[in-house]
Order: sequence, then C-alpha cells, then structure tokens
Amino acid sequence: MKKLAQIAMAVLFAAGALLQSPQSGIAQPAQHVLIEEFTGAWCQYCLNGAVGMQEVLAAYPEDVTVVAIHNGDGMAISNIDADMGPYKSGYPSGTLNRTNIPGIYPLNWIDYIPGMIRNPASVEVSLSKVNYNSINKSLSVTVKATFYNAMSGDMRFNLYIVEDSVVGSGPQFDQVNAFNTDASHPYYNKGNPIKGYAHRHVVRNMLGSSWGTAGSIPMSVTAGQTVTYTYTTTLNSAWKPERIHLVGSVHKYNQDIAQRQILNSVEESLLIRSVKPTLAVAPSPYLIVKPGTTKEQNITVTNPHTAPITVDFAIDDAKTNNPGGWDVTISPSFATIPAGGTADVKATIVIPASTNPALANFAINATPRPTSGIEPKSNSATIFALSDNSKYVYISGLVPIYNGIDKYGSVFTANQDLQKGLVQMQFNEQVMNAYSSVFTAILLPIHGGYFDANNYQNAKIGLPIAAAPGINYPNFAKQISDWINAGKRIFISAPHSLWWAFDQTPQSAQGKNNDATALLANTLGIQLAKSQARFTETQSGNNISVTIDKFNVRGVTGDVIGDQLASLGNPNTPGAGHSFWTDIMSLTSSSKSIPCFFSDEKPANIVGIRFEKGNSKLVYLTFGVESLNGSGPNDFLDRITEYLIGDLKPKLPEISSSTDQLDFGSIEVNNSKELSVDLINIGAAPLTISKVEIAGANDKNFSMTAGALPVTLAANEKKSVTIKFTPDLQQDFLAALIATSNSGGVESSVYSVDLRGKGIVTGPKKSVLTSSLQELNYGKVETSKELTVVLTNNGDKEMTIKSIEFAGADKAKFATKGFKPNSFLGTAAANKKLPVAVVFTPGESGIFSATMVVKSEISGGISDEFTLNATGEGIAASGVREDGIVSGTVLSLSAHPNPISATSIVSYSVNGAAPQIVSINIVDMTGREVMNLGNSTLIPGNYSITLDAAKLTVGAYHIVLRCATETVSLPITVSR
Repeated sequence: MKKLAQIAMAVLFAAGALLQSPQSGIAQPAQHVLIEEFTGAWCQYCLNGAVGMQEVLAAYPEDVTVVAIHNGDGMAISNIDADMGPYKSGYPSGTLNRTNIPGIYPLNWIDYIPGMIRNPASVEVSLSKVNYNSINKSLSVTVKATFYNAMSGDMRFNLYIVEDSVVGSGPQFDQVNAFNTDASHPYYNKGNPIKGYAHRHVVRNMLGSSWGTAGSIPMSVTAGQTVTYTYTTTLNSAWKPERIHLVGSVHKYNQDIAQRQILNSVEESLLIRSVKPTLAVAPSPYLIVKPGTTKEQNITVTNPHTAPITVDFAIDDAKTNNPGGWDVTISPSFATIPAGGTADVKATIVIPASTNPALANFAINATPRPTSGIEPKSNSATIFALSDNSKYVYISGLVPIYNGIDKYGSVFTANQDLQKGLVQMQFNEQVMNAYSSVFTAILLPIHGGYFDANNYQNAKIGLPIAAAPGINYPNFAKQISDWINAGKRIFISAPHSLWWAFDQTPQSAQGKNNDATALLANTLGIQLAKSQARFTETQSGNNISVTIDKFNVRGVTGDVIGDQLASLGNPNTPGAGHSFWTDIMSLTSSSKSIPCFFSDEKPANIVGIRFEKGNSKLVYLTFGVESLNGSGPNDFLDRITEYLIGDLKPKLPEISSSTDQLDFGSIEVNNSKELSVDLINIGAAPLTISKVEIAGANDKNFSMTAGALPVTLAANEKKSVTIKFTPDLQQDFLAALIATSNSGGVESSVYSVDLRGKGIVTGPKKSVLTSSLQELNYGKVETSKELTVVLTNNGDKEMTIKSIEFAGADKAKFATKGFKPNSFLGTAAANKKLPVAVVFTPGESGIFSATMVVKSEISGGISDEFTLNATGEGIAASGVREDGIVSGTVLSLSAHPNPISATSIVSYSVNGAAPQIVSINIVDMTGREVMNLGNSTLIPGNYSITLDAAKLTVGAYHIVLRCATETVSLPITVSR
C-alpha cells in the first residue's frame, strides 16, 4: 500500500497544489516539464519516440524539454539506464517529471502536458556562471533554485549534459526502422536501418547521477530562499559543443522511487546564453470582478538582459481557464525594453453581465524576439478573476470522474441554494488563500474509491487529509483547521483518511501528519475504530479478481441531517461509483461532534459526524457519496447543504454600490473633477464598513472624502463617498476604491469599485512665467528702440532661464540686450525677478512682428516655455523722402476658394501712382515662411496667381502681401 505518490499523481495532475508565493505580485515560476525518453538504436519502434518528441516540442516549445536515455547502443549510459527501470513500460516510453510508473507511450505524452503546465511550480530553476573552455573542454555551471514556499525533505540538484543530433555509423548508431514500409508514417521509406540517423537530445551525462546530488539542497527551505550548487566536469572531445544543451533540475528524493519527482527544470544552450523576462502583477494578481463590467490589470515586465530586447505579449490559451464569454485583450502587443528596464502591459477583461459565479485565470505570455547572441525564453504571469457573485466553492479534481460525470459537481450545481453562488475550482492553495474571505462554504470531497473496478490497484487506498512531511501533497488538514477558525461552512468526504492518520502499521506511514491528528482527534474529537474494506480480492495464479461489496448507510433518527435518510452503497459491480473503504469512527470522551450517519445497521459504526464551533459548521463523512444508490447522492448532499448554509441565506449583510466603475472621462492635466459613489447594504443584516481606501497603480491621482469610519448600514442604507481625480500626466489612470466590511458574514471582506480617468492636454502647457507687459509694442521707430520686460517665476520651484530667442519672419529685427543664458530665477515667494531688455531695430520702413520665446528648466528637470509677442513699425528718418512712398492704401488681397483643398486663385492689387517692389509669401502660424509666390517690381494694377495647396500640409496659414510701405495678411486654411 505504498502508492500514495501514484494516486496523488492520478488524482492531482489537474489539481496542481500551489503554495504561497513569498512576494506578493511576483509571478510564480512556470512549471517546466522534463520528459525522459527511453530508447535505443536497436529498437524498431522507437522512431515513434522521435515523432512524439517532435509533436510535444512543436506544441509547447517553452514548456517542455525532452531528453533521450539510450539503452544497449553506442549512446547508452549503463548505470543511469538501469536506474530508470521502474519508469519504463518498454521501448519507446517516457516519464514526465518522473511522475509516471510505469512510463507513458510517446504518442500520448502531449495529452499530459496541459494539466501539468496550467499551474505554476513551487521552485524556479536557473543556470548561471556557465564557463566553458573550448581548448581543454572544462565546464563549470552553477544551478540555482528559488523556492516559493517552505519545503522539507531530501531535495537535490542535478545537471544533465545533452547532445543533439548525434550521428555515428554501424549497428550502435544506425536506427532500426519498423515503419520503413508503412506509407502513413513519417519515417516511411527512410531505410531499415536508417544509416546516418541523427539521434535527438541524447543524454551524455548526469552530473548528479540518476537521483541528483545528495546534500546539495538543505533538508528544510523557507519561502523565498535561494540555493545554489556548482558542477564542474570535462566534456568528451568527440561531443559537438554547438549541439550541447544543459538541463538543470531540482529533484525530490525518497526511499520509495515513486516519491522521486522532478520539481522543476530549465534548459540552456552551452554556447548561447538565454534571456527570460520577469513579470509582476501589482498590487495583486487576484481580482474580484462584477458581472457586466470591465476590469483592467497592469503587468510590469522587466528585461534582465544587458541589451535591449523586444518582447511580444499574448494570452497563453494552454494555461488559461476562461469560464465562457469572458473577453481579455493585451495592450500593447509588444514593447522594446532597454537593458535592465521595464515595460507596462495592460490586460483588459470584459465580464458578461450574465456571468454565473466563476473563477477565471488568464495567463499572459512575454516572449522575447530572437536577438543575436542570446536564446530567447518565454515567461508568463497569471491573473485570476473571481466574479463577485461567488459565495461558495466546490474544490474539484480530488475524486475520479466516471463516464465524464462528476457526481459531486452535478449535485452541487443542481442545488438551488448553492447554484446562486457556487464556483468550482481545482485545489490551489495560493488561490484559496487569496479568496478565502469571499467564500462562506467550502465543499471538499477527497478520493476514497474508484469508478472502474478493473483499475483499482493504484487507487484503492484513497488519499489522506494530509501526508507526512516531505511528501509533495496538499496539507488539507491545516487548511480545514484554518477554515474552521475563520467561521467557514465545510463539507468533507474522505473515506480512508482516518486510517492514514491513526493506523500504526508501516503501510500508512506516508499519511502521518501532526496537523491531521490535531484536526481529527483534538478538534473534531474522533478516532479510528476500524477500517472497513468494501471490496474482496481473490487471487488465482498471477490474476487478481475484485468483488465490490455492498453496504448500507442510514441517518441517525431525529438528527437535523440524517433523519429519515438511507441508501445502499456500492450497488453495482462494476459500472458505478463506489467506495473501497469506509472508516468506522468513534468519538473521544471530550468530543463535541455529533453522529449523523452509521453503516451496516449498527449505530456504533459511525461514518458521518457534524461539528460546530462559533459560526463554523462542518460535516465529515468516511464514505463516498458517489457510491450511493439511485437518488442517494442528491438526497444526502442536499440535506448536508441545507444544514451548512440554510441559516446564512436570509441574515447576511452584503455590500454593493451604485456603480461598478467611476469613469471621470478626459480631464485637463493638473485640473480636477469630483464624482460620488454610494456604498449600499443590499443584505438583510447590518453591514459594517470598517475601512475605505484607494489603491492601485495610480492611487496618488485620486483622493477621497468618506466621512467617519467605521459605519454600520441597515438593510438598503447607503453611504456616499466622494472621489476627486487630478491627472498630472497626459495618460490613462486606473485605481480602485477598496471597502473593507463584514459582507457575506466574513470578517474583512473586500469590495472594490474601479476608478478610471484620462489626463489630456488640449493646448500648450501653461508656463509658470508671467511678464510685466502683455506684449512688446514699440509703435513707430526710425532707428531703434529698447523696452524692458520683467519676468516672474510663479511656480514653487527655482528655475534657470536657458535661452531667449525670437521666432517669425521678422525675428532678426528684435534682440535682447545684456541677457546671459542660464540666468537663475527664483520663485515669486522669494521675490526674485528677472528684467530683460529687448531692442527693436527695423532697418527699413514697414510693420514687423516676432515672438519672443523664453526657454527654461525648472528644478527637477522639467522644461518650461513662455512666449511674448513683439510688434513695431519702421518709418523713414525725419526730413528724408523714400522713393515709392505713397499715401493711402497701396495693397489689397483675396483668395478663392478658401478653405483650399487643391488650388486657389490669389488675387491682389497694387494702388498708388508709382511702381512698388511687392513680395507675396505663405507663412505658417509661427511666422515661418513656407512658400514664396512672387517677388518683383509691379506697376499699379490688378494681379492673380494660382496657389498649389498640394505642396502644403493640412492646417492654418497666412498669405502675406508686402511692399515698402504696407503689409497685408489674409488667413487661409488648407484641408483635404
């Protein structure tokens, strides 16, 4: 009966126990699957191993490593091949993370991968300090393990040396091919044997031997602890370094070979270093979402490489569990991240309004693009999202399914009281820790029987409540104790768990755990009276036949659960659910448990009890409800459900809100907007809101007015909370209003309202400078004129005036006098002002204008720009008459059509009595000349010219017509 590991694998492949991460928001490492293939050149069917290998690596290139352990040929390592005997089921076969005894046929490997990679691993493995000397072939490699939960037991490092595409000659290398005449096979007509065959992923050495290096990892590690071990060796000179890969791994070791699983692994090229981005979900990857809303979550991706990388982002469907109808998108789809830098990725989840209670998880992949000199490796982070109408949880995957039917799941989901708030999830300790405050009832059936009597050998002893320390199995006993103390309602069906905890024979040693005995004996006050087998084995030679024995279960008369209930267990053989065992329990003298079910018509044969402590209620059965006849599963589970949650239905407080999302829309940067949301008690009992706060990536941009707390709301009573949004950048902002209350009867239940808004800039950023003049207006000037303008810094930080320049067609006629670049200017509070003298020198007659541009830098590296218009008219010196000067209006100007899409006819006239030097130009809104339409001496008269707008970009311009005495400007618009 030493098969706990095999049963745990068979039942828990999908359950995938996951322990608490040491650092909130950091994505736990992905589970990398190491497949060890057993093959040989002499093996005529082993080319199916190559086919299975190619299929798996094509589908899961980042999640799987396949290595080949050869037998009886020129690539065999005899001692390792012999050690692997229990994992083989012939040639070819393979073991996945050494969890399969015997091995799996290669064409079936791909069926196992999704269940293994869907949940993260408890340890991350990486390689560093890879030093290879190509001259003397010496190699030194450091293998590093980072543990994400506390673990104990014999754990060991190993390092595989793997050479790809090994080619040799003769029977030791020529691959025998049974498929040479099979036209449907990939190796059809390739020869038999195939000479010059390239053997893939050949294990050349295991530096930690078959089972890893003893003592390389401490017997006990803490969450977050990092352990390293360095291997040194010399490579065979015949091996091709460019084809060598290194596979680092962390193994469990146990006297029982079934307990020697590989916890995680990593693969690296010998000559090319890899780069793998890291992902962090802040503040937490565990969301609670409302149906009919959109939820956004930020993921920060870090580039650990010493050079920039471009990373593609996408949803990994193989690791994602979408309950149906939910939509998730990733933005951006890629980013270029500098060395050591980060990029933010936003996952947007749209939840349908009609969503039933559900737990979704979305895996976001970050995949670097190939870069010269590195080997890109993908990484992922998982976001979980629990719909806020989830109140009860059924932990599935711990009992077998018969003909595609989960009997517990079908009964629970049909129960009218449960179905309004029931979510189904496979056991995941970290997820349960994250959402435990949400669930009021937890339904936990644990395997104690099997549906197919022909396959009972590895399953007939069931599973314990908790395994011995060092065995990789969930500690349900500790979880159940915590749930009791938290006031949860709990259902447990675990037919053989008392035997595992209290039996004193060596067969049950793997099930011994102090937490289990504390829960069962101390808390529940129950002991094992006897373990009653419900099957009979008959052996004839090497054959064993099994008979499933019937038994009855009755409820205790007058009991709130058991009264009037009765059913037959194991009614059919085979073909239906059954229990192999029903542990008969007895109560201790101080027990507070109450019997509710007994078996075999003997009231002393207790097989079910109920227990209450504070607000907690628990029902514990030592028979599998799936084994009951006819309507038995429905009748028993419905009565148990009513006992557990019946008193909760009308009396619970429940928090809700007037809106699921406060969207402030687009707000000008540094401006503010206020919105209010009502927190409402939609339950029947008083709701106490103990804390209201703002959290999230942009929480500093939202402020709150909530009034005095804590506050208690009667049924349908509301509390208003006012939120102010103040964007400080031109971007999207996201945060959440978090209210902590007793909603659902759970202490410190958390409820959130999404807060979002956008900062925009609709015009130039307002300068912190002001001036003593509204504009520099020089009036009429013969030679030159000086004006002084005083600049004042109205900001709260000191600044430096970097430059003062002039822009526009007439900028050369204006200049500062005595200004020195990098002039210091304090704040207005410090009464530090800067006078600036500006001189206008027209040099000719006409009206001239420009823009004075003051460029500054505010303390802290912030740029600032201030502008001031300058205008002036140049006139002839007194007593001097200029040729061509005439009185009155000289020029006139028009354009049609205007706005202009293609061409426009520009018409203008020259008046007066004498010829004039006339120029006509197009200028943009800064005064910069962008097109010259003419420049010549014209006699008085009417003129026209065609303007080709195709040479101009869309926007606003001026046509400027100028002579010596007059300037005329006409605004035009170019559109398409």
